[in-house]
Parts: sequence; C-alpha cells; structure tokens
Amino acid sequence: MSKGAGSHKSRSALPAAEMPGAPAPARPSPAGFVAFPSAPREVGATVRGAVELLQTRHSLGSIRSWEQNDVAGKFVTDPIFKAIRRADFLVADVTRLNFNVTYEVGFAIGCARRVLLVRNVALANDEDLIREIGLYDTLGWKDYRTSNELAEFILTITDFEPLPLLDEINRKAPVFVVSPRDKTDVEIRITSRVKKAGLQYRSFDPQEQPRLSATDAIANVGQSLGIVIPLLSKERIEHRSHNLRAAFVAGVAAGMERTTCLLQFGNDPVPLDYRDLVKSCSTLEHVNSHIADFAPRVTELLQHTAHVRADPRVPWLTTFTLGQSAAENEFSELSRYYVEIDEYLRAKRGEIQVVTGRKGSGKTALFGQLRDFLRRDKRRIVLDLKPEGYQLLEFMETIRGLAQASREHVVSAFWEYLLLLEVANKVLQKDQEAHLYNHEVRELYHKLDAEYRHAKYTAEGDFAERMITLTNRIASDYKEAFGVAGGVGVLSQAQLTNLIYTHDVAKLRSCLIAYLKQKNGVWILFDNIDKGWPAHGVGPEDLVVVRSLLDAMRKIGRALQNQDLECHGMLFLRNDVYELLIDSMPDRGKIATRAGLRRSGRR
Repeated sequence: MSKGAGSHKSRSALPAAEMPGAPAPARPSPAGFVAFPSAPREVGATVRGAVELLQTRHSLGSIRSWEQNDVAGKFVTDPIFKAIRRADFLVADVTRLNFNVTYEVGFAIGCARRVLLVRNVALANDEDLIREIGLYDTLGWKDYRTSNELAEFILTITDFEPLPLLDEINRKAPVFVVSPRDKTDVEIRITSRVKKAGLQYRSFDPQEQPRLSATDAIANVGQSLGIVIPLLSKERIEHRSHNLRAAFVAGVAAGMERTTCLLQFGNDPVPLDYRDLVKSCSTLEHVNSHIADFAPRVTELLQHTAHVRADPRVPWLTTFTLGQSAAENEFSELSRYYVEIDEYLRAKRGEIQVVTGRKGSGKTALFGQLRDFLRRDKRRIVLDLKPEGYQLLEFMETIRGLAQASREHVVSAFWEYLLLLEVANKVLQKDQEAHLYNHEVRELYHKLDAEYRHAKYTAEGDFAERMITLTNRIASDYKEAFGVAGGVGVLSQAQLTNLIYTHDVAKLRSCLIAYLKQKNGVWILFDNIDKGWPAHGVGPEDLVVVRSLLDAMRKIGRALQNQDLECHGMLFLRNDVYELLIDSMPDRGKIATRAGLRRSGRR
C-alpha cells in the first residue's frame, strides 16, 4: 500500500484520469483492521475465517487482523497503533467486551478512522454489560453468525467517513476525570491533587450519570487538554464496567494525542511491563507524585494552545447544548444561561436553611451560582463543602455501640468541630498573602494559625481528604479507648472531649471570632451529603448524620451571631431524605425555612 493511501484525499484525487483518453487507474483497495478478543475461541475462529475469505477469494490483502492472547488490562503495542492509523476503517467484534478491543475502538475514533462494530449473535454475549457501561449501544453494531456473513458485511463497506470530533478546548476546565461509582481514598486523593494543582476539571461520575455514551466520552476528550483515569483492581466492585469505560476514554485520548494520566493502584489489571502507559501506585504519595508530573504539562499546554476551530464537517446543531446532565461539569459556563428562580433569590437573602428537590431539579446548579455570587465580596468567607456520603460509614459503624443520645451527641460534636476547622482553614488560605500587607490583621492571623496547626490534624488536601483524616483518627482513638466492640454505651463529657477534639476548641473559636470581625460574614454551603444514598434505603443512621449536621450549623451560626457576625448555613438535600428527616424529628419547627425545587434553574 503506497504512502497516503489511507487518506480520503488520496482515494479521490486521481489526476491521471483527468487527461483525455487516459485509462482510469485502478482504485486502491481500502485498508481495514479487524480487532477481536481471543475468548471465546469461536469468535476468533469465525473472524479468522472471514479475513481469510477476503484475502483469498476476494484478493483483499489490505484487510488484516491482529491476534493477541488476552491479558486483563494489557495495552496494545506500537504495531497495532500503526496498523490502525494506516487503515481506512476498523471492524471490532464486541460479542464479549474486552479491554484491548475497547481501547482499539477508542483509539481508532480518536484517529478519525471509521469504526464498525460487529457481534456474533450465535454466541452468548455481554448485552447486560453493554447496557450498563453505555458506550457500544450508542454506536450500534451489525449482527453476524458465520464467516461468510461477516465477510459479506465487510465487502459492503463503502462509507469511510469517521465520526466528527469536537476539538474545541474548554479552557476554563481543561481536565477530564473518569471516576468509579464507589470512591476510595485513592480516587479522593486524585481529585484533591488536581484541585491543589489549580486545575479545574469536569468528570464522569456514575452516581450522577449511570451510563457514559460514546458521544459524551468523545466530546469530553475533545474539550480536554488532560485526562485522568484511575484503573480498578479485580477486588473492586464494578471493576469491569469502570475499566472498560476507562479503556475507551484512554483510547480516544491517545488517538487525539491528549495528555493522559492513567493510574493503577496495585499490580493489576495492568502489567508492570506497561509503565510507559500506566503509572503504578502502591501508596497515596505515589498519586501525589504522578499528578504533580501531570499538572505542569496541562498548564503548559493551556498557556500555549491556540484557539482551535471545531471540525468544519460538524453541523452547528450538533454543537448546540442545553447544559450538562451534571451541573458540576458546567459551573464555569452556568452563569450564561442560569435563570434566577425565586428559590435562588431567597437563598441569596439568607432566608433558607435547607434546599430540597429531586435529583436533576437544579440543587447543585443553585449551589454553584449562589457560591459564585457570594464570592464576589472578597471580604466574605464562603465554604462550599461537597463530601461523599459514604465517607462517614466507617465512623458511624465505629460508634454504633453507643446509646442513641450519646451517638447523636458525638456526631453533632464531630460536625461542629469539623465546620469550625473548615472556617479557620478557609480564612487562613484566603488571607495567606493578604495578611502580610495589613498590619491590622497580621497579629490576629498568626494567633489563629498557631491555634489551628496541630500535630494530630493535617491541613493538607481538600475538604474530602481532611474529613477522612479526621474520621479515621476518631475511629482509631475510639477503638483504642473502648475496644473494637465499643460497647461503652454512654460517653461522659470528658470522654467526648478526648475522643473528638485535638485542639483547644475554646481558644480556636475565640481566635477565629476575633479574626472574623474583620470580615463580612460567613456562609456555609453543604452539598452531596446524601449523594449515592439509595432512594429507598435511607436508614436511621443516615438521618442522624443529617440532623446532627443541621444542629452543628445552627450552633456555629448562633455563636457568631452572638458576636454580631453574620453567619448562614445551607444544606442541599434530596426530597425523599428531607421528608424522612422531618418525620424523624420531634420538633418539626426546627427546619422551618426551606426551598423546594420542582424545576431546574438552568435554561
């Protein structure tokens, strides 16, 4: 095959044919690459038979397949990359989903090659898994049963036009993160380090959007300068569906030549021989190091990448959007079309304690818009806290042996302590440089900083990391003091103080109040506490967490308001959780001010 024969231009540009009387030159046969898994063996035998028919009976030597033993997570090597780049189209068998084949499909799409999927309907297939991950069913496939049927289908391929690629970089959020449904310390550390590097990111989160369509995956990669993908070991729940999504996104990113950070905690499913593609981690510190290497490369690209026009073949209508399904992915653009509904205006006035609504009603959009509005006043302290609900599971399990009243007291004290620390952390971060040039607050800043820093408490990372560190420390101290069973029943005030606090809380609060008198109030916005909770599985322990959080926000609000300081706390909850919370409270009037969202504020 001559150089350039794989391009559309070389197939259609035949200058010799323009000469009068010149015989039409032979049109080169299109080059095709066929990808298939080695298991089950029947798939390989059928595909090999089809390729042999094409090469012998139809003299199509440009149709090739690549046979390779399956090794879970084993990445394709340079020969396959080159073969796909030289091909006009890729035929991929998806009868049984395979990490390598999925990566090749993504790579071919990223290289702007036509991709055609086939499935052997005579064999048991992965239809349920296809439906779960959501990639292949949005691309479609052709069914076949025999080698002849597959060969006949490949012979009919005449359209080599690839999928259009949206190549418009999102400069406000240039990183895309593919997250698993259940996040551990590793995934929390990854997003924390991306934030710490000063990079805004978009993400795919199965808790927000169960399925990842091929269209969304391609569009998100096209908008990104950097992709971060954690791979899950075989011991993790839903490792197969997540790793298949990861393989597709990684393939598209490689084809589009995007900077990619693939992280594997442990030694599987990616062999250590492939460290050039995948970064292996054995500790959380390794995650820090890999993200530290990744972030400057993205920043450099962000500074030097010029504005890139979208593919001219892309119709305008396909670029039109009514917003992302997850508001977190469009915070930077939301203000352009957010409609200020009444609930938002009430929230701006501080009239609301709880914002409720079903999933998708616009709670997170209201959260983001309110946060951005409040931050316009540089002297206002705004906490935007978004933990994962599961982070308290171990903590709640640890204190299960306590009597109900003591358990609620412990959780309420925990929240009050955590929020107090977060307000102090925000103040210290916000004025880290400003206090150096303001003699009126310099001494107050140093006093607060001295009280906040403590050997047993780390101020590193983001809120999710600090929260995990605190809950793990309390759980460890509780087990050490009362044993694994934890059947202490009731805690005395002294025991509670020793268990929860590592700071002198009275002195910390006093220093914080003294400093906040130089500010224009405090707003605490708390979202995601119920993220991932099942619609019909919210239990008494979950309600204790929410009720105690509201109590803690009220206590901090009263403490600051008693010192003539403005303070507002706002919790964002699903409707069903709110209703169960109200039913569980003896005094319903405690949450008298709330806004219920029936429709989204995004238009």
